[in-house]
Amino acid sequence: MARETKNLIIAECEICRKKHFLAVESNHLVTTMEWPPKRTTVRVEYCCPLISKTATYSLDFEGVVEGVEVVSLTLNEGGEKVFQYGSNCSAERLNSMGRLGGAAIPSGIAETVEEYQLQFDVWSEGNNCAAADMVKTQGKKVWGVLYEIPGDFVRGKRDDKRKTLQQIEGKSYEAIRICLRDTCGIEQRATTFVAREKDRRGGIKTSLEYVRHIVTGLREQAVRNEYIEELKKTAAENNPEIKRAIEAL
Repeated sequence: MARETKNLIIAECEICRKKHFLAVESNHLVTTMEWPPKRTTVRVEYCCPLISKTATYSLDFEGVVEGVEVVSLTLNEGGEKVFQYGSNCSAERLNSMGRLGGAAIPSGIAETVEEYQLQFDVWSEGNNCAAADMVKTQGKKVWGVLYEIPGDFVRGKRDDKRKTLQQIEGKSYEAIRICLRDTCGIEQRATTFVAREKDRRGGIKTSLEYVRHIVTGLREQAVRNEYIEELKKTAAENNPEIKRAIEAL
């Protein structure tokens, strides 16, 4: 049995009527040679990235398969799903000319499947304060914004006035792949950035401006208020000097 990846084009989404690019993984079961060869039809569910409603698509496989799982769904070929949980929750901030310059397309919100908690434990030279990080914590989940971003805006270095996410996040962060659950209840994978263990620190404080970007972005994408209040409490505990201002956000 081998785990295989299949890349497909959904010519017309049943929800938004737009073209989507779909990648799925499945277990291909080894079977004896038969004629005609066996074929498997599987209907998979996905969350439309434009309207955030559940849609289905029929996939045809040669042979017998099981464990079909959506790996990614994008509006453009070469696009990459990225999960942002810090100040880049604000699409206006992420798409500013000093950052991605309009390259990021918001495509809904999601929470981590694994248990994480947002912490302010890594110093950001660009923000001049402690920045957001995700730390594995039992019983906690992190909500954030999903973006579709072209691959050449995620890693490496750009030669124009815009930056990649890797440049924005800096050397204290590393890219990882995580599993997320979107508002349709469907799990999908995305890239995110977390602090390197050696760069995590205690005793550093975040700023009101930084927290405001997070809260603004989460509210724009309609993340539930209970999570936003929990985040504000974490930020206020990190920097009690601005507690009242954070509570007023």
